[in-house]
Amino acid sequence: MFARATSLSATGGPSTTISFGGSGGGGGIGGGGGGITKKTSFKGGGSSAILAAAAVVGSQAFLSRDSALFQDLIGGQPTERNWKGIVCALTVIISICSMIFICILLFTPMGSSSLLDGTPMELKDVVGPAFMSPIESMEWVDDNHIAIRYGDHLELLNVNKTLPDGFATTVLLDSETLYRYGKPNAIGVTTGRRYILAGYNGNKKANRLVFRIYDIKDSFENIGPKKSGDENIQVLAWNPVGNDFAFVHENNIYYQNGPGTKEVKQITTSGNISVLNGVADWLYEEEIFQTNKALWWSKDGNELGYLTIDDTIVDKIEFSRYSKLQYPETVRLPYPKTGAQNLPKVTLNIWNKKNESKKEMEIEVRDPSLGVYLFSAKWVTLFDKNVLIAIWANRYQNHTTLTLCTFDSGKCVHNYEQRYTLGGMKLWAEPEDFQDVKSFHTDSSFFLLLPSQKPSGDIFTQIAKITVTPNLATAKVAFLSMAEYDVDKINYYDSKNNLM
Repeated sequence: MFARATSLSATGGPSTTISFGGSGGGGGIGGGGGGITKKTSFKGGGSSAILAAAAVVGSQAFLSRDSALFQDLIGGQPTERNWKGIVCALTVIISICSMIFICILLFTPMGSSSLLDGTPMELKDVVGPAFMSPIESMEWVDDNHIAIRYGDHLELLNVNKTLPDGFATTVLLDSETLYRYGKPNAIGVTTGRRYILAGYNGNKKANRLVFRIYDIKDSFENIGPKKSGDENIQVLAWNPVGNDFAFVHENNIYYQNGPGTKEVKQITTSGNISVLNGVADWLYEEEIFQTNKALWWSKDGNELGYLTIDDTIVDKIEFSRYSKLQYPETVRLPYPKTGAQNLPKVTLNIWNKKNESKKEMEIEVRDPSLGVYLFSAKWVTLFDKNVLIAIWANRYQNHTTLTLCTFDSGKCVHNYEQRYTLGGMKLWAEPEDFQDVKSFHTDSSFFLLLPSQKPSGDIFTQIAKITVTPNLATAKVAFLSMAEYDVDKINYYDSKNNLM
């Protein structure tokens, strides 16, 4: 491997010469040829020279090992593929695809209605009206007639008269008349089935429409204080027993005795940008009433209840409305956020059609904080007189107060309170639970959805019958016997047979 020779140098110290040699072959730096031959002289002591020689040998050994590692890295044999596993996987995939194809063949009906005979579906069919119902809306006009609005006309269906091909129908408005002023956003038919009410977009502002009344004789009339045809009508409420109606224009309420009459009576005068009469603000429309309508006719059509909302002190938010305007407009919206101190101030009023007078109701609640929100206002007939049921709630919505209002008394009499903490459980009231009051009542009682605690301790929303005394000041509450489930809505009540 190496040879050693020692001699004395001129300086007096021993001189060591080590020769490295090796046979030709691979493994060295350069990879071939002869071996490594190197002669190195070390001056100094013998032990020092030997140590130095050992260091050189170590470095050479490292280079040799590193070269072998390098060759292993760049010269390794490629890994063989698992052809058996690949074949098995492909076989499984092909088998599954074959089974799917066979199922399609077995369960696809063939013959005259096969897929090959059909019309291919296109994207315009999906996004267009091809798969939409031709009926846009349906509404009961009276007990025997339904108004059906199609995309291009309005029909009246008589449920008591049938023909060989179905119920008897009558076209009330054809497409030419219906779309004379654009596509209507709202359609209504009066109880007498003579007049049709249509609302069109008068401008780009929300919740405002231009209304026109059509006679079945193809004549029409504009609605508004001046009947100019471009006056925005925010709300229109038709009398349930006649052809007269009330409407809201610029936050004030007006009354017209019927189509064809020139005189329009103004009921309120306090309306402005912050005071709203008969129309809901953002809070009441979105969170409570679920509609912008805030006026209600009594069942006999003689009294009109309406809400006045004062947003003067409510903090506003601002945002830009672009719509199709060339320049965006800035909208300032009264918006009471959570924890805000200033809330809308509301007053409930009743207008009497016979004597054309109005009264602001005195609300009898145990504490003013319990009458922050008006959850519901519905007319019923109790003891042969018109009674407006007004349900109030505190801000936390965990306490509701039921009041009964009459025009003659000028008061909303305190009748019943419902707390929403039962059995240690903290609940809250939902406004939609009080929307079914209108049609379900007897001469001395009505029905509400209230929380009921069962013997098991669980609490469910169920039907409560509220029986009142003639002075409307006392209530007796009795829950209908039911199992452990929630009642979402009252669909119908037969007062003659006492069935619900």
